[in-house]
Amino acid sequence: GSYALYIWDGSVWAQLATEESAHVDARSYEVNYSVGDSTNILLGNVSVDRKIETVTAEVTVAFNDANANVTVGTLADTDLLFQNDSGDLDQLATYLVKPEYYVTDLAGQDDQYYVTIDPQSATIGNVTIKITYV
Repeated sequence: GSYALYIWDGSVWAQLATEESAHVDARSYEVNYSVGDSTNILLGNVSVDRKIETVTAEVTVAFNDANANVTVGTLADTDLLFQNDSGDLDQLATYLVKPEYYVTDLAGQDDQYYVTIDPQSATIGNVTIKITYV
């Protein structure tokens, strides 16, 4: 189960922390994609009241199509955290964005984040996508 810490302010209970927010170490999820793999990959679930600090895309084998692209987001908003113009998959490089996105949901549901790759006509290419959150 989970727990939460509340304080009474004289008229209402105010939530100060949850089990998830009590963790101080950054956590991360990482997926590796190679041309030919599934193009929509579940990266991981992030709990409510967490902040996604960084998203990186490390191209370890350049894609042989300059139009190949990657996005990171939810099913409803596929480029919420990393847009397709945030990196060039045809270049060996590491691309970093800092969305500093807070996960919120009134029902307390975790958000699921996905990597969506469009290799276009590339026949080679490899990229590692990582999100870090606190």
